[in-house]
Amino acid sequence: MQDSDLKALQKELHGDVFAGYVPVNTSIATQISYLTSADNYAVIEMKHSDMAGLQNLYGHYPENVYETAITYQTALDLFSATEGIQAPEFYLYQTVSWYGLPLTVTGIIDEKQSNSNLSLNMTGYAGSTSEASSLNSRSLYVYPGFHKHHSMQEQQAFVPSHKRFIDTLTLRSYEVGNIYPIPYANAYYFYDGKQLHLDNDGNNESMVKEDEVLLDFSMALKLGYQSRYIQGFRDGGVSWDMREADYCSFIKNWIGKTIQVQAYAIDTAPDDSTLMKKTVTIKGFLFPITWEFDENYVKSEGSILMNKHAVADSMQPNSMIQSVYFHTEKEADMRGALQYLRQHPTYSAFFSRSRLLQFFVVDLKKMSFLLFMSGGCAMLLSITLLIHLLNLIMEDGKRK
Repeated sequence: MQDSDLKALQKELHGDVFAGYVPVNTSIATQISYLTSADNYAVIEMKHSDMAGLQNLYGHYPENVYETAITYQTALDLFSATEGIQAPEFYLYQTVSWYGLPLTVTGIIDEKQSNSNLSLNMTGYAGSTSEASSLNSRSLYVYPGFHKHHSMQEQQAFVPSHKRFIDTLTLRSYEVGNIYPIPYANAYYFYDGKQLHLDNDGNNESMVKEDEVLLDFSMALKLGYQSRYIQGFRDGGVSWDMREADYCSFIKNWIGKTIQVQAYAIDTAPDDSTLMKKTVTIKGFLFPITWEFDENYVKSEGSILMNKHAVADSMQPNSMIQSVYFHTEKEADMRGALQYLRQHPTYSAFFSRSRLLQFFVVDLKKMSFLLFMSGGCAMLLSITLLIHLLNLIMEDGKRK
């Protein structure tokens, strides 16, 4: 979801519409800090707490991009390990870090208050809320413009998408965790089937052409090398030279193959939502940093490295909208929002439980007379049925 989508929703929906942001690629985001880390939290940009129907606030709502408001539960999650469990006011003016940027806590939100938020999430197909987050869960409330002020705007990441490559010979598909441009921040050692090369040494353009790619070590594991990688360490006594030779013999079978690299928006309909598709040749594979066993290589989803010019049109600043939130106290506006979202093919929405209960209460009050009449009719019907059953029993007794 892009800022243009947010503006479109703000235009269509009558109420307060605001967004929560997260990094596109956390691995390239700045995470080093001596402060308490809140990197796992989304940042929600609002002008004031009333936009979310949050009235009870200790301290004050952020007035600039260097301040944040958090819920009391978030304060406990972040600070109780070092500061213990304290009253909400105690956590005011503590400092947290969000991907390297210090934020002063100027407000603590009381979570006991009810709110009437409808949380919206733009997905590839209507009805999916798997990527959505509730408004109060693991969030930092910040001043509008925060994500554009952050250093992530200077970082380039591949557009948010699902990724895969297809072996053009076997037509087998392999999921890919990420796509990176070369040259990038690091130099890469890769094997091309004949020798080991150092690419992107800081002085030259990449040796990888626009129609070529490199696959990382985790990708090699996903392609079938994982069992040999793990078995080599279980056997013991296998030298680094032997492990390197075994790895080279495996990846030689892939080097030179033609594949299709595809990025797409909808996981269930890749060909109908393609963002990028390129036919390329595997030039080589990256070497691991060490031949000692590292489970992170096994856990990683695997990455493809491409020439920076080949992916230039698919790069964006390293921040994205995770969820969009809508708030109103007017029932008509809420119903209008639901009707719009229900008709739109790519939006979906869900209520917080408290709001859903409020809607049921409102509807029941409006239907009180009808419910009273229905209850009276049901009672008369049950009495009539009871009398009829008694008459049948008495007639049956007389016949016997």
